[in-house]
Amino acid sequence: TEEVYLDEAFFKSLMEHPVPLQEAAVRELASKPMALDIYLWLAWRLHVLEKPLNLTWPALYGQFGGGTSKLKHFKPEFAKNLAMAMAVYPGARVELGLEGAKLQPSYSPVEPRIIRAG
Repeated sequence: TEEVYLDEAFFKSLMEHPVPLQEAAVRELASKPMALDIYLWLAWRLHVLEKPLNLTWPALYGQFGGGTSKLKHFKPEFAKNLAMAMAVYPGARVELGLEGAKLQPSYSPVEPRIIRAG
């Protein structure tokens, strides 16, 4: 079995700000590991952005390119999987370009729930 270790700061962040996920989106992407990873990352990141964030291709490759031997092969694979992730998260505002990806503040993939007291 594989294990994942979270550093204390990341674990605390997840506890304070849970990641909103659409169960149907997770089911849809369950057999597409990179697309699921991208969806989870976008769901975690986009709704808390306060301003646009530019990420370079090497940075994206460092995070998602584990199964790809070269950056030039990674780019089209990432673009294809990003499209699948965005299909189940239509509110995600991400643009790919020559330099990498531009993430824009976006609505959460899950609508907030209002809990009434009493």
